[in-house]
Amino acid sequence: MKNQRDMTLADRIKDARIRVGLSQAELARCCDVSPSLLCNLENGKIKSLRHSTLLQMAKILGKSPEWLTFGNGRTKPSSARSKFEHDFLVDFHNLSAAERKFVARMVHSLAMDRLVQK
Repeated sequence: MKNQRDMTLADRIKDARIRVGLSQAELARCCDVSPSLLCNLENGKIKSLRHSTLLQMAKILGKSPEWLTFGNGRTKPSSARSKFEHDFLVDFHNLSAAERKFVARMVHSLAMDRLVQK
């Protein structure tokens, strides 16, 4: 493995992806990009990402966008998620749009019920 200072965007994304146990196809699906785009990114053929894709990827990988892009700043985002939250988000992003809406409505309903009970 390369020294942290010598790592490129491609190296940091690949390293983070492997550390969280995702395949290229899984990360691509979670970030709404094609597997070929992610492959080209990890191979250094693509040097940058859309900001929205970078933010999504950083969330999924549990890293800060600054660290993924430049290799400096916080390694983890300021609000580090638990493994449970990370796994939930990965699973949530694998759902269809209709399924995500359904889950969001359920969560909102549960949260509102808790507020009413207080």
